[in-house]
Amino acid sequence: MLAAILICPFTHTVASVEYSGSLSGHSGAYQLIGCQTVEAVGAGSAFPDGTLYCDEEARLVMQEGARGFTLPGLGQTIVGRALLIGPPDDEGNDTACPYEGSAVAKAVIWVDDIPDYEPWVSVIVR
Repeated sequence: MLAAILICPFTHTVASVEYSGSLSGHSGAYQLIGCQTVEAVGAGSAFPDGTLYCDEEARLVMQEGARGFTLPGLGQTIVGRALLIGPPDDEGNDTACPYEGSAVAKAVIWVDDIPDYEPWVSVIVR
């Protein structure tokens, strides 16, 4: 098991969790985040050795009341929960989060008012 940090914008909590190092299964990223597909993104300039696993389809299925967060230097809002882990090792495997939960909690900027999703593709019906 790897140490990780779960960021939850619905409850405004940042919690240390045990992560299996796998996407599926008990304590896997899918279960911890509560989604079926994940995207790995850098964690911004405040956490340069961090990787965020977030719900890849969160913006596509957003409903009223969607919440998210951002981090300093991230440059985007993450919709829904995310898992902060360390950088991949030389073989591409996940590593433990090198940051303390308290440092992450101080840096998180909660976004409670996410504008409605607008599709990237327009459909013209004639």
